[in-house]
Amino acid sequence: MKKITSKYTSFVLSIVLFLVSFNSFSHTYLDTISNKKKPLPANNVISNSALNLASQPFQYRQNTESEFTDSYLQKNYPISQETNDNLNKAKATFEEIEKNSNVTDFLEPKKLSMLPLGIKKTIGGIQYMLGISNAKFTPTYTELTAFVRIIIPQGDSSGKMKELFFGANNIKLSHKGGLVGDTNLVLLGDFPIKMFGESSLLILKGGMDMKTGNIENKTYVTIDCNGFKELGITADYEFSRNVLEPVDDQYNIIPSPKRVTASFKTVVTNWNDILVELSLPKFKLASSKKSLCFELNTAVLDFSDIRNSTSIVWPKDYEKDYLVPGNENLWRGLFVKSLKVILPEEFKKKGSDKRLTFEASNLLIDRVGVSGTFTASNILSLDEGNASGWQISVNDISLTLRANSLVAAGFGGDILLPVSSQGSKCAGNTRSELAYKALIDPLNDEYLLNASVSNGLCFQAFKGTAVIEKNSYVEIKVKEGKFLPKAVLYGTLSLNASSKPITAQEAIALEKTTSNDTSATGEKKETVSFKGLIFQNLMLQTVSPYISADYFGYKNVQNDGSTVSNFPVTINEIALVSTDESASLKVDIAVNLMENQFNGQTKFYVVGKFGKEEGIQKWKYDHLKFETISLAADLGGVKFKGSITILDNDPIYGNGFKGMLGADFTGGIKVEANAIFGSTTFRYWYVDAMVDNLNIPAGAITFKGFGGGAYYKMKKDGFSNKFVASGSNYVPDADSGLGVKAMIKFAGTATADAFWGGCGFEIAFNTHGGINRISIYGEGHVMQPFKIPIPEELTSALKAVTESEALLSKVAVEALKTSNLSKAAQDFYPNEVQTSMGINAFAAIEYDFRLKTLHGSFDLYIDTPGGFIKGRASGNRAGWAVLHFAPDKWYIRMGTPTDRLGIKLAVGSLAVEAGGYFMLGDDIPASPPPPPIVAKLLGVDIATLDYMRDENSIASGKGFAFGSDFSLSTGNISFLMFYASFDCGFGFDIMVKDYGEAACKGSGQIGLNGWYANGQSYAYMQGELGINIKLFFVKKKISIIKGGGAVLLQAKLPNPLWIRGYMAGSFNLLGGLVRGSFRFKVEFGKQCEFISTNPLEGLKSIADIKPSEGTKDVDVFTVPQVGFNMPVDKNFKIEDDQGTKTYRLKLEEYTIKKDGVPVAGSVSWNEKGDLASFNSVEVLPQHSDLVLTVKVSFQEYTNGAWKTIYDEGQIAMETETRNFSTGAAPTNIPVSNIAYCYPVFDQKYVYQNESKKAYVVLKQGQTYLFELKPGQSQKAFYKTGTKTDTAALTYDSSLKKVSIDIPVLQTAKPYNLTLMTLETKTDANGNLTESYTKQDLGADADVSVKDNKLAETVVGGDGVELLQYNFNTSQYNSFQEKMAAKKPKQTLVEIIYMDVHALQSQNNSTEPFDEIELIGNAKTLNVPLVNTEAVLDDTYYKEEIYPLIYKGYPLENDLKFDRNTALLGVPPTKGVETLVWYQDYILNNPNSFMLKEYLPYRYNLPFYYKNDFRDLRYKIVNKYYNTGNQSMIAKYDYIINGEFPYIKKGLYNIKLVYTLPGGQPGTSSVFTFNKSN
Repeated sequence: MKKITSKYTSFVLSIVLFLVSFNSFSHTYLDTISNKKKPLPANNVISNSALNLASQPFQYRQNTESEFTDSYLQKNYPISQETNDNLNKAKATFEEIEKNSNVTDFLEPKKLSMLPLGIKKTIGGIQYMLGISNAKFTPTYTELTAFVRIIIPQGDSSGKMKELFFGANNIKLSHKGGLVGDTNLVLLGDFPIKMFGESSLLILKGGMDMKTGNIENKTYVTIDCNGFKELGITADYEFSRNVLEPVDDQYNIIPSPKRVTASFKTVVTNWNDILVELSLPKFKLASSKKSLCFELNTAVLDFSDIRNSTSIVWPKDYEKDYLVPGNENLWRGLFVKSLKVILPEEFKKKGSDKRLTFEASNLLIDRVGVSGTFTASNILSLDEGNASGWQISVNDISLTLRANSLVAAGFGGDILLPVSSQGSKCAGNTRSELAYKALIDPLNDEYLLNASVSNGLCFQAFKGTAVIEKNSYVEIKVKEGKFLPKAVLYGTLSLNASSKPITAQEAIALEKTTSNDTSATGEKKETVSFKGLIFQNLMLQTVSPYISADYFGYKNVQNDGSTVSNFPVTINEIALVSTDESASLKVDIAVNLMENQFNGQTKFYVVGKFGKEEGIQKWKYDHLKFETISLAADLGGVKFKGSITILDNDPIYGNGFKGMLGADFTGGIKVEANAIFGSTTFRYWYVDAMVDNLNIPAGAITFKGFGGGAYYKMKKDGFSNKFVASGSNYVPDADSGLGVKAMIKFAGTATADAFWGGCGFEIAFNTHGGINRISIYGEGHVMQPFKIPIPEELTSALKAVTESEALLSKVAVEALKTSNLSKAAQDFYPNEVQTSMGINAFAAIEYDFRLKTLHGSFDLYIDTPGGFIKGRASGNRAGWAVLHFAPDKWYIRMGTPTDRLGIKLAVGSLAVEAGGYFMLGDDIPASPPPPPIVAKLLGVDIATLDYMRDENSIASGKGFAFGSDFSLSTGNISFLMFYASFDCGFGFDIMVKDYGEAACKGSGQIGLNGWYANGQSYAYMQGELGINIKLFFVKKKISIIKGGGAVLLQAKLPNPLWIRGYMAGSFNLLGGLVRGSFRFKVEFGKQCEFISTNPLEGLKSIADIKPSEGTKDVDVFTVPQVGFNMPVDKNFKIEDDQGTKTYRLKLEEYTIKKDGVPVAGSVSWNEKGDLASFNSVEVLPQHSDLVLTVKVSFQEYTNGAWKTIYDEGQIAMETETRNFSTGAAPTNIPVSNIAYCYPVFDQKYVYQNESKKAYVVLKQGQTYLFELKPGQSQKAFYKTGTKTDTAALTYDSSLKKVSIDIPVLQTAKPYNLTLMTLETKTDANGNLTESYTKQDLGADADVSVKDNKLAETVVGGDGVELLQYNFNTSQYNSFQEKMAAKKPKQTLVEIIYMDVHALQSQNNSTEPFDEIELIGNAKTLNVPLVNTEAVLDDTYYKEEIYPLIYKGYPLENDLKFDRNTALLGVPPTKGVETLVWYQDYILNNPNSFMLKEYLPYRYNLPFYYKNDFRDLRYKIVNKYYNTGNQSMIAKYDYIINGEFPYIKKGLYNIKLVYTLPGGQPGTSSVFTFNKSN
């Protein structure tokens, strides 16, 4: 296999770059090193076919731009004034000497008569001159001022040789001859010299004080009377950061201005004979993309033309090709005897962060480049290597360089695919590992990889053996310091697998043993055996998707022996199905069980599980999984069709099986049955059956079909036709008990169309075995065509039932069935009666054993063709009834005054409508007023005729009521030339009702012991008769007679008795020629004026409460709510006999109590003030019976104050209570209960130093989670990779806050934070207590019986997970540090208007911002973590904007900005906006380089300055300009006629503040926009 692999900077490239940094060693004079003109190809790409360790040489060229420019040297090595004066004196001295040729060979006093005097020497081609500028004679010696000049071959930028100057003032020359003491002259100032093509710098350390002669840590010369004697060098040797970069002990780059520097001291007698040992710090090559680092043990810097290091070793043929024979000592360069190469960070052992190293020797660097050989063996074993989860070894590595040319470079080893296992027993001569050889190509920054395999490759994940084709390849990329291998394979695969899942231990044992269950050929007999599976582009990699393939197919080989459980098969489809956790080879096959009679079809999966063991990715064979097995058989008289599905760790059903069997018998009868049995954490089952095409007579009816079933610990969950024949899909539910439901359809025996219908039956049991509810629902149809039921119809029928019920919650379904069974029958059971002809009915009855309640309902719909007879209500409903019998309430209703029974009859234009109602029992609704048409004909407002308005305002009571009505309308009828229309009707309403203790003024308690009767009767008629004529071609209707009348009688009795009657009419003759009207009213008796000291009595203010009465298993996180009919603490008005009065409601109590003790909490309100929510501090207590109590009082506003209303000496109070019980509290912290936290969920950049503690603040407290039992403890776990740190956690119940210590986190790493409650493992061996119980048998006889007892429940030591989530750390320890790294490169100007510009910033590429930092999310309370504000210290604001707009603001009370100043401030300092595109890129283009290079904010203050300016000017002009107030116009002229100034060049600062969720302050930083144009 051959493949050019990833863009990877090999260590060879690093060495080459190191070479190139010195490839221009130069002198200003000609040296004697031979530079043979060998042809070096400029561009050499290593061929894929040349995968061996030998290759053609290449030449690498580097940017030669120097860092050590003349301006850099002048800036960093300045010359002081004093030193400069001394240098000028020295130069002048030597110029004078050379001018006068005043030179001697020996210094003595008698030659000092003529100054300046010089002594010149040339040593090794270097000129040294001593110059005496001044002499001071004393009795014992002469004190001299002397300078030394050395002309060195290194030149300046103009090519002129550099000159070194040394000096001293106090040199003593004896009168007898000779110098007194050591005579040293100090180098005048530090002197930098560019070396080796300006890639390095030699800094000779000098001094400035010539008087002291102190040479400590200085470069100096020693002289005698003959002149120059020796040179003492103290120097730093510094490499440009363009060549080498220093690293710390962890091999991280040390930032600028630090450089790789070596210091040394030496004494030489010849500038051209410098040979010194250097000790360099750790470094990496600046041009290396990867951090390949070096440690030099000893390096010899050779500037000598006289000698070489005694330890130097020349590479093979180097002397012959590059040195002049006999002149080897002229070689100059850097020789390293031994060095350590630190490989890039991807080269490390599994589970270790330490990078791999190997030793190298004899590195040679000179002006022709780098030469040397580096080899190492057994660098990384297969057990130690980890390529992002794949096992890899590096068995050897080799590199040979010659004169800047790569002669050989490569490495080799083994790589283990994740579908294979190391050391596994493989069939035949196959093996698990792939051997590879890699050639390093630094020119293209890539690997050339050749991985080879012969005799097949073991795929243990699929229990198979693969034959790999030659076009397969393996490649390795590098990303973020990790190898990313990928294999792309082509070939064939043979399978041999069992359906039994195996453990890791069993897999190991299987590899070491040989089964005796083998075939004649020696192969083991397994459940599945296949050969010849073809795969193409099977891709294995270390990132998701971990495994994929373009094609899996089957090469059909005749008699190849492919079997499933030893039955011959036909393969229909093969596919690879993979997730991040498993990979399965899916095979769709047909199995021939009995030729031409019994066959089956199924799909099976060879399942390999994905996992990591000590960081190594492995696909291991897990088990063989069969999908649904479909069976079919044709046995003549009956045909069978069925299926069986094995449930194996199903996410919903757990473990178990489900099956279906259908039988189609000759004669048309079909039977289908289904079953499922399984378990999750509990056992459950379900069975059902369906029969159709029946014709079973049973007297007057015939059964046509039925379906249904029974179930236990299951509930409905939407429709699925996969395995439930009746169409009802059920899923496991621990809270459900036994349930039975069935549905049947039937028809009339004589004629199916005459009558047919269906009914359903359901019985629901609770978890204790008792019956919760028995219900019957159904429908009936008369005069509708009957359709013979088919399985699809019954299936869809029950599908409608299931889907309807599944749309509602369990509580809602129960409530609907309890309150309105008829509606439940309509909503849940299939019907189309509202749109179908005929007579259709719904009926439902139910008995609830829990509430001891019988409830039933009935609905009747009538619709005949042409609308001859129809139900009068909506949907053609003709009648309805409901009955309800409960311990505390009962009633029977057949219609109500507002929803009456009745039918409509229509014959042509004639319409007749009749109906009525009957009510008996509790909660009798209000008695109605007369119909609106009666009020209209009487000419009286309908509100006046509502004679029971006051009585209806009293709370509803028990009693009975009935009523009836009839109406007839002729519509428009005509006969010859006449037309007419008539309407008439009559009706009555009677009610007898118990009003309790209600009393009337003057007569005491109403009625007889509170029973009071009322009634009304009415009749009306109206009509018109006229003639149709055509006059002057215009059709007209001329009315002959038109009129109408109505009579109404209303009465209430007894005590008090009241009767009122109306009779009215109107007539119009001959189009108005004669017209008139009349109205008579009769009223006697007295209406009841109810006595009440509470003006609000009867006014119900509490509308609804949740949870409802008797609700069970209420979620402990529930927020109980109370709804009111009017706002609380807000005024409302009521009009009475004394006028309009103002009232308000006051909440006196809103409590939730357990055993009489209030639950701590607070009440919050909606904006309208009519919804109150109880927010408990802690979650509601679990498994508890709770009582919710709400009390409101009423207050009246009188005489300027609010006064509480009293009723019979007590505060008038409305009280409601609700009893409910809670379910279990969770053992963890739900995410929905977290108000905010830090680190935030999925936060990308967490800064280590921004907070010493992590924290999670809850919405509702969960103190019970932190109340530990003896032996329990709680800890937090921070996990990244294979490293896990633990930390302590505490809980503050008053703050509802979990605080977690933060350990030292690694930067730029993904972390998982888990909070755990840990159990102490109990010793199980000592848990049995032995004792004896003595039994007295009488007659001095007894017996002792052993009675052993378990002392306690043994705890296994596992923990309970409270919370876990992920976050990533930033590469910076604080937000301030992150901002400091964002160095601006360019400030961008965004033109909004001609005079309004915004500023943006492009920076150097660094870590971007996170969505949470810019926008926030639910776990930061939707507040961004980073807040920005402008710092108004710029000249533009202070000198132009402030005087123009904001000085003296507000100028006047009505001269204020229209905007909300709290948002931006005055001035608008918060006008620093988040860039919209940056937010979009974070979500949709997170890898864009722009996120790293751009600041996510723009400085947009000029935009708001301009808006404020225009706003202010507009207000001033409108206020003063047209008033003629010249003084004010002159005062504000600077605004009225002023111009808005555009933003100028300068520095504009913003402050960025990092604030943790909840308001905890973090670090801050000031960022500057530098507008330069």
